[in-house]
Amino acid sequence: KLSPEDTVALLNDYLTAMTEVVFSYHGTLDKYQGDAIMALYSAPLDDPHHAVNACSTALGMRMALVALHEKWNSIPQLPIKDELIQLDFRVGISTGPAVVGNVGSEKRFDYTAIGDIVNLGSRLESINRKYGTRVIVDKGTFTSVTENHNPFIFRKLDTVRVKGKEKETEIFEVVGFAENATAETKVMLDDFENGRILYTQRNFIEAKQYFEAALARVKSDGPSQIYRTRCIFYLRKPPGREWSSVVNLEEK
Repeated sequence: KLSPEDTVALLNDYLTAMTEVVFSYHGTLDKYQGDAIMALYSAPLDDPHHAVNACSTALGMRMALVALHEKWNSIPQLPIKDELIQLDFRVGISTGPAVVGNVGSEKRFDYTAIGDIVNLGSRLESINRKYGTRVIVDKGTFTSVTENHNPFIFRKLDTVRVKGKEKETEIFEVVGFAENATAETKVMLDDFENGRILYTQRNFIEAKQYFEAALARVKSDGPSQIYRTRCIFYLRKPPGREWSSVVNLEEK
């Protein structure tokens, strides 16, 4: 709906704000892909706190987006303002070994990362759409953060097998900074975790009750809505003995 000139101005505004957050947490800008940003941590210089910095970047971007919304909302006659102040994004973070260096032709190349873990990060970004979340990390990131001082609140979402991979992976949501968590949020997350555990044990009746309790506190909680729907489905059509709680994700 925007003119090419307005689209470029919007993208420049957005990418500038988000890139500043990446740099503030010692990230390395790899590339822009349309309106997407790929960033590396602990490369080219070693960073022992790379996982914490990556997660902090994601949450810092969330705060930067709020500031952008306020800025755009204050501009008179801004085209499609009502839609722009609802503009949103998702983040996927994965931690592991990769080949990092100059990749390309003899005449033109980019400094980037290549490897399975890079592909996983891309998959995690898109998985947010399925769960109604904003920031998802893999088990490697979760472990790297929590083995030391953990400044975040994580929620285990699921165990999934992403498209093109045979091995399943546990995925976690970065809910926010621990210091900002409200008592209501903590209780909701406890209800969700109790329900998730019961779900993996095939106790769909009690699991559904916990997810409904979580939704009573936060009606818009995407993960609780998804699990409640799953429970209702399996109560109507109980799974066979071979059932596994691992979710196969076919979409990229």
